[in-house]
Amino acid sequence: MGSSTAAKKPAVKRSGWHYSKQLEKESARWQEHVDDVAQRVGRDVPIIHVADREADAFPLLLYLVDNGHRFVIRMARDRRGRADELADIETVRSIVSRTGETMVTEVGINSRTGAALPRMGKARDARTAKLGFASTRLQIKRPYYLFNETMWLHLNVVHVREIDVPRGVEPIDWMLLTSEPIDTPDQLRRIVDCYRRRWLIEEYFKALKTGCAMEKRELESFDSLGRALALFVPIAFHMLLLRSVARAAKETTAEAVLTTTQIEVLVAMGRVRSNPTALDVLMAVAELGGYYNKQRPPGWLVLARGVRDLIRYEEGWIAAKAHLSAQEAIKR
Repeated sequence: MGSSTAAKKPAVKRSGWHYSKQLEKESARWQEHVDDVAQRVGRDVPIIHVADREADAFPLLLYLVDNGHRFVIRMARDRRGRADELADIETVRSIVSRTGETMVTEVGINSRTGAALPRMGKARDARTAKLGFASTRLQIKRPYYLFNETMWLHLNVVHVREIDVPRGVEPIDWMLLTSEPIDTPDQLRRIVDCYRRRWLIEEYFKALKTGCAMEKRELESFDSLGRALALFVPIAFHMLLLRSVARAAKETTAEAVLTTTQIEVLVAMGRVRSNPTALDVLMAVAELGGYYNKQRPPGWLVLARGVRDLIRYEEGWIAAKAHLSAQEAIKR
């Protein structure tokens, strides 16, 4: 009998061959999600599936291509492939490196706190990054441990790398597999912009999970989860809208992120001046939730508490105005 205090053995990273033998695979769940989305919105609505390296699975990529789904997925490992039917087999990076950069542009990179999981990356400060784009169409070879899939998968690849990287900063380096056209600079820029939207999606889930504490509520039944989501999804969206607009366009008027009544409440409380900006109301809502560390941007927890309190104040404000209106009507 082993000791209860014995150290746990580190998890062994499985090879692709071992993963292919697993009955319930991550790639299968991704495929189910793709089918579910297509069924819900219909084929008439243009959808581009955006995913990080977890979705880089050959069966999933093949399924997306064979069924005409549009996608932008970051490559997790340097796959084997060829430029065309007559070319030698080599790595994808080697093939793309010979194409040369077709355009250079600058994009804003958001700050990031240190992640608990190493794959999520290290902490970084916000900066403007100079990025070079290279692209090509190639054929990716089926992994050796798969037997029933097509041997060659035709895909477009866009390599995004950071140029003139500041000292001590981990450079941007994305290899994006996509169904989208890569013939013009605008098309390349659009592919990269699609991938960058993934962070906005991640922020939304942080607002839902952290700000609204969705996971901590330990709900088990489908009905209870559905009712909770019906309450928290609008709140999470409101928080995301508030923070995203305030960060991207600080001088945008507050009407873009709050209702007229909510702004009236904040003005009446002395939290903001008349005609506030989106940034003004972001800070005011965060302060309602207990925000005090002005050296860091407000997090989801203080924003959630602030939005909750603001909604309560708004309800009281509306009730008070209705009461005053009723009293005035009685007097007349």
